[in-house]
Amino acid sequence: MMATKPLKHQHAEAFKLMKYRDTAGNEEIIWNSRDGVTPFIVTSRHGFEAQHVDWNKDTYAPDYAPKPGDRIFVDLTIDVAIEFARKRVAESWEHPKYPMREHGTFALLNKDEAAGYLARDYVGAGDQPHILEVTQEWIDEQIDYYRKTKEFAAKHDMTIEGVPVWIERLLSQ
Repeated sequence: MMATKPLKHQHAEAFKLMKYRDTAGNEEIIWNSRDGVTPFIVTSRHGFEAQHVDWNKDTYAPDYAPKPGDRIFVDLTIDVAIEFARKRVAESWEHPKYPMREHGTFALLNKDEAAGYLARDYVGAGDQPHILEVTQEWIDEQIDYYRKTKEFAAKHDMTIEGVPVWIERLLSQ
């Protein structure tokens, strides 16, 4: 059952199912799995620019259980940011018109250091949005992580907060 009234969150789009429509007319629903901002424009699964549309019809769904193939907003991790940054450095380091290796701070760094610098910038305070396409492997990793976390907490007489509702449901089965 989906909650009908949002609980108190910092961001209006927290835990909402949001519709995006791309320039070719394709629509998709992307779930914001966190209490964080989301971009107005993203790249659709078809590779086109897509805008967040019908904002007033976004559905608050903190207990939504993502399925393989869904796209969801998650916090950008440093590992993903490094992957993006390495690609950017590879494409830009020897750019014929504006070589990154000659630009400002990057002139003092090698390629690996430049990628690290960019990745830290991409991650920011750890709350930057990233679209993840859900796989069964990712779901299994999330369940395993929270199972181990709960076991550790129980052994050490600790409590944990923030376990996603859909994972709680799966762990209690």
